Amino acid sequence: MKSKKQLIGWEKWQDPFVQNNNNRLSNYIDGDTDTDTYTDGYKDGDSGHAPQNKPPHNAVPVIITPVGIIPIGEGMTPGQNFNFWIGHTTFRLTLNIQDIIESVDGVEILDIHTPYRMRLGIGKMFTSQNVKYNISQKISEYLNSIKKITNDIKSQIPPS
Repeated sequence: MKSKKQLIGWEKWQDPFVQNNNNRLSNYIDGDTDTDTYTDGYKDGDSGHAPQNKPPHNAVPVIITPVGIIPIGEGMTPGQNFNFWIGHTTFRLTLNIQDIIESVDGVEILDIHTPYRMRLGIGKMFTSQNVKYNISQKISEYLNSIKKITNDIKSQIPPS
């Protein structure tokens, strides 16, 4: 049986608050975006209060991160605070592999989204290319050692 090559493909994480150089957050705060309107079956005067389609003027959107709650405003989106990457793999992201990734210098945040997909936050004082290369090298070493151990065990089992 041919073994499949263990690969990690990387793509730059897209900030959900920023798209095509337009800050969607500022549109949200200013009320310029379309929002779904909830209707409870009452007319405006019947419910005792006017319907609100946007947050209160003083509401500040926040995002909860592993390093705490961060207010999001102009210049404070997650994409500007963190160097995020999405990693797609051809192997399962087990707890052992998670530990290996977190041990690599430069890894600030690791979120496992699915068995084959992760989001990685790289520290600003580190080069993304080097951190991703080091992750690939350490995982490759680990998977090769597992393969060698498995083959050694198989070779010790007498044929039936």
